Amino acid sequence: QRLQIAVGVLVKQLLDALKPAKPAALAIGPPWVWDMPTLSEFLATNDHSMDNLKDLLEDAEWHGRHAAWYHEDLGSHPNWGIISLMKQAEAAYLVRRGEEEAAFAAALDLAELAARLQEMEAWPSFYSRSLDVHTRSVQLMAHLLGGTRLSGAALGASQQVFAACLLSDKQLKEHLLPAFYLHEKKLLLGRKSGAPLDTLPGGVEFARPGRLFFKTNETLDLFATTFRILRTEVGQVLTGLGNRADLRGSARSVASAGYYQPNGAGEAYFLTHVDPYLDIPAQYLMARTRHLLVMQLFAFRRFAADQKRLPLSPQELVPKYLPELPTDPFSGDLFQYDVKRGLLYSFGSNFANDGGRPSAVPLADDKEPTVNIGFPVAVPVSQ
Repeated sequence: QRLQIAVGVLVKQLLDALKPAKPAALAIGPPWVWDMPTLSEFLATNDHSMDNLKDLLEDAEWHGRHAAWYHEDLGSHPNWGIISLMKQAEAAYLVRRGEEEAAFAAALDLAELAARLQEMEAWPSFYSRSLDVHTRSVQLMAHLLGGTRLSGAALGASQQVFAACLLSDKQLKEHLLPAFYLHEKKLLLGRKSGAPLDTLPGGVEFARPGRLFFKTNETLDLFATTFRILRTEVGQVLTGLGNRADLRGSARSVASAGYYQPNGAGEAYFLTHVDPYLDIPAQYLMARTRHLLVMQLFAFRRFAADQKRLPLSPQELVPKYLPELPTDPFSGDLFQYDVKRGLLYSFGSNFANDGGRPSAVPLADDKEPTVNIGFPVAVPVSQ
C-alpha cells in the first residue's frame, strides 16, 4: 500500500509541476509545426517532468484498482493536456534531429498512458482523461507514420506495442461501467453501499440529499437501469452509436417510469449525474475507429518500406502486416481505401462515405476520420 500511495503522490507531483506552453505557440498549431527554438524552450521548462513521467510509466506498482487512488480525484487535474503536448513536442523535436525511433517511442508513451488511465476505476474522470490522451496519441502517431523513413522491421516493433494499447470493449463493459455505477452508489449510500470505507470518493462520506421527494433506493435503481443500457450500447453501431439523443431519451424514460411514491428530486439528481456517462458509447466507438485506422497505417507503411510501393488493395496486407482486416465500426464493412489519393478513412459519425477528409491534424474530423498514408499512387497518363 505504501508503494501505491507513493505512486499516487508522484502522479500529483508530476501534474502540479508541469508548465504550459506559451499561448503564441499554441496559436501556431500542434507541436510538429513549431520551430525548433519554441520546441526547445517548452521541453526545457518541463525537462524534469519528462523524466518523472518516464519513471512512472515504467513503475510496476501502478495498479489501477488500488484503494490509494480514491483519496483524490487526480483525473480532474487540469494539467493532463500538458502531458500530451509535452510528448508531442518531444516527438517533433526528435524527428528533426533524425531520431525517428525515439520519436515513435514518445508517441507510444502516450498510447500506453491512455491505456493505463483506462484501468483507473477510482474516479470517472480518469476515463475521460484516457480518451483525451488517446486522441493526442493517435494523432501524433498518424503524423509520424505519414512521413516516416523507418524500415519495415522497426515499424513492426512499434506496431506491436501500439496494438496492445487498443481500447477494450471488455474493460469498459466488465470493469469501468460497473465501477462508475459503484461510484454513484457510494455518493448516494456512503458506507451503506457495501464498499470498503477507504474507497469512498475523496475518503469521505457524502451527506445524502435530504430533499422532499428524494427516494434514495429508487434513485439508485435509475442509475442501475441506465448503466445496463450503456453496457449493451458499447461497441454497437446503429443502435447505440452512442446516439446521445437516444440515450438521453432513454434516461428520461427511466426517470419518468414512476414508482409508488413521488421521487421528483431524485429523478432530477439522477438526470444531472448520469448525463456525462451518456457520451461513453459514442466516445468509445470513435476512439476505437481512430486506433484501427492507425493500426492499418502502420501496415501500409511497413508494406511500402518492404515492397517500395503501396498495396493496390488492403487485402495485400494480410497476413504479413495485419492478421486480418478490421471493419469500420461506423459501416460494418472494411475501411475505405483511396489508392490514388493515398487515403484511408472511416464513414465516421455521419455514417456516410464522403470520400475521405484529410486534415492538418490527422483524425480531427469525427464525421470522416482520415489518415494520409504519406504518398499517393501516380495515375497513368492516358494516350
